[in-house]
Amino acid sequence: MKIKFSDREVQLEKASASDSYYCYQLSQRNMFKYKTGKRTYAQYKKEFVLSDVRIIYYNNRRFGYIDFQEKTDGWYLWDMQLSKILQNRGLGTKLLEYVVEEVKKQKGSVLKLFVYTKNPAVVLYKKFGFKIITKNSNSVRLHMQLDVQAF
Repeated sequence: MKIKFSDREVQLEKASASDSYYCYQLSQRNMFKYKTGKRTYAQYKKEFVLSDVRIIYYNNRRFGYIDFQEKTDGWYLWDMQLSKILQNRGLGTKLLEYVVEEVKKQKGSVLKLFVYTKNPAVVLYKKFGFKIITKNSNSVRLHMQLDVQAF
């Protein structure tokens, strides 16, 4: 799947087993200032579900990933990480559009996510239409109702 943003294009591909450590490292780099505890790679790998993760390639190099999946109570966007070089260029919005369309194709009616309270991505999610459900000093839970009538 190709996604265009600004004057660039990225490719999304399903993750392979060798991608789990890359995803862990990128998450650690991007989220270190928001996290209160440190997750080990062994803990991360236990929760890493290959079929739910898409790796973002730009010029044939990995520059991020998205992780979303269906649970019994709805769809969750577990993680969306971009290398610093691709942040604040509109790609996050394009990736959210992609996730929403994929969830709608599966007849999903709600998309949920959790984010650290101080993470600036909260602004992106709210702008995109997510509503804050709960908030505490460490995290924010957001939901977005989806119109699946069109599919």
